[in-house]
Amino acid sequence: MHIPIGREVSPGHRIVGASMLPDVINECPHCGCKDFSLVGDFNRPFEQVFEAGLPKEPKEQSIILAPQAIQNIEGIVCHQCGIHTIIEEDIVFERENLIFDLHTQIAILQGKVGIPPEKDWVN
Repeated sequence: MHIPIGREVSPGHRIVGASMLPDVINECPHCGCKDFSLVGDFNRPFEQVFEAGLPKEPKEQSIILAPQAIQNIEGIVCHQCGIHTIIEEDIVFERENLIFDLHTQIAILQGKVGIPPEKDWVN
C-alpha cells in the first residue's frame, strides 16, 4: 500500500520535492501503478555559425547541435489514481511548505480553524 507523498494543492494535484522521488521513475509515487505519463520538456544546446553577419551557407552547416538533449521532468500523471504530481526543486518545495505551515498557524491563532488534535500547544 502506497501512501501519497508531498502536499495536496488542489483535488488531484500534489506537489513533491525532487529528492522525494527515485532517480528512475518506474511507477506512480502515490499508488504504485505502472501506467503513468511523464510531463516535461527537452533542451538541446546548439551553436550557430555566422560569417559576415549572415548564417553560414548551406543552412544545414550553420547550426551545430549538441550530442545529447537534456530531459527536464516537471510532472507525473497517473492513469489509475488520477493524481497529477508537480515536481519542484527541493528548496522551492521546502519554502512553500514553511509558508503553508505559517499560514496555518496564523489561522489557528486567529481562531479561523480548529487546532489539530495531534499537536499539543505549550506556552
